[in-house]
Amino acid sequence: MSAQGPVIVISETGAAPYANALAEAGHFPVVESDWDGALDAIADIQPAAIVADDGAAHPAQMSNMAAYASTLSPYVPLIVTGGARRDSYCLPLHAPGDPKCLAMRLHSALRVRASHAAVMRRLAGYEAGLARLYQCDPLNEAVVLLAGR
Repeated sequence: MSAQGPVIVISETGAAPYANALAEAGHFPVVESDWDGALDAIADIQPAAIVADDGAAHPAQMSNMAAYASTLSPYVPLIVTGGARRDSYCLPLHAPGDPKCLAMRLHSALRVRASHAAVMRRLAGYEAGLARLYQCDPLNEAVVLLAGR
């Protein structure tokens, strides 16, 4: 899958160990930020995805970041390492030490982003359809399809 844009990595130390793993997995550019500048970095960079360490030390900033990321369009995945789900918008990653697992989770989240972008492009000429799309809660309208080979 081609790169959809920058990936921002937010860490307490400012230099997360998984930033290098994402760069090695082909995600480019990977931009690092600390918690204090996270919202400004997201607004400036407009990332395709956000990877944050466990925000237990920064619950208010994590909540603000999740609320802001949920308003962005197309969908911007927020992956939180450490496995703690701090917000309903966050995607928890239960194996933060495994860079392969993080790369796979990010790859699948970016496929959802690509699908959302395609739907938004197709609805661009249909303002009435777009208004109807945002009137319902997607979680209440969710359908699960299981297919196997």
